[in-house]
Amino acid sequence: MGTGMGALIMVGYASFTEFIPATVRGKWSARLSFVGNWSPMLSAAIGVVVIAFFSWRIMFLLGGIGILLAWFLSGKYFIESPRWLAGKGQIAGAECQLREVEQQIEREKSIRLPPLTSYQSNSKVKVIKGTFWLLFKGEMLRRTLVAITVLIAMNISLYTITVWIPTIFVNSGIDVDKSILMTAVIMIGAPVGIFIAALIIDHFPRRLFGSTLLIIIAVLGYIYSIQTTEWAILIYGLVMIFFLYMYVCFASAVYIPELWPTHLRLRGSGFVNAVGRIVAVFTPYGVAALLTH
Repeated sequence: MGTGMGALIMVGYASFTEFIPATVRGKWSARLSFVGNWSPMLSAAIGVVVIAFFSWRIMFLLGGIGILLAWFLSGKYFIESPRWLAGKGQIAGAECQLREVEQQIEREKSIRLPPLTSYQSNSKVKVIKGTFWLLFKGEMLRRTLVAITVLIAMNISLYTITVWIPTIFVNSGIDVDKSILMTAVIMIGAPVGIFIAALIIDHFPRRLFGSTLLIIIAVLGYIYSIQTTEWAILIYGLVMIFFLYMYVCFASAVYIPELWPTHLRLRGSGFVNAVGRIVAVFTPYGVAALLTH
């Protein structure tokens, strides 16, 4: 179950990128991330009610129903990427998918799109073949290393901060109930950060946007670590989570899927996300060692 859900996150963002023009891709990918990142808070709220009155097994049933709904909707409305079809030499299939999109736009907007000249060529259609090992050759190797670095930074920051905040509060002398409440308030910054990212992300170069966010998070992390009063911890924590989730949105939903051409996009996104998650598995042990020494 975990394998399937983990794969769906990567496939969803990478596939979505195929259909969005570059000029507005950041905005729409960030909006998708905004919707998706409400799920942890929503599932936690549902869990409080469901587990209290029914059973923890019901939570798995609800998750299964959600997956079936996603499967049904994707099968009905999610078309194959025309770019992928063209890369496989299936030009007729790619044009058919594009015509369906055009017809849907014409129906929804009550307009008539100008006809385009169909692709015609007497030469043999070039089929683009992508293998996993192309990720480690030439320009693709550099992109792979950059993507791994970006996701390692994201996962270490995300899981270190969000997972260990309640424990750090309790170790600092704050009682459990108050620590849970403070954590909930701080996490409000997550959807707000992603929402703001969706508004501004396409107005800045990707490298400038991502590197600036990392610097801000590093500075806020240090400031946050030296606070002693509860109000200061709450305010700085909220601001830090705000910028952290802007970076999460940038890294996972926008920047990483853009790095590769169509024939390597899913392979590349899948591999670097796996590396980032593997690093995240070992991060808690490092944090635990720091807290105990």
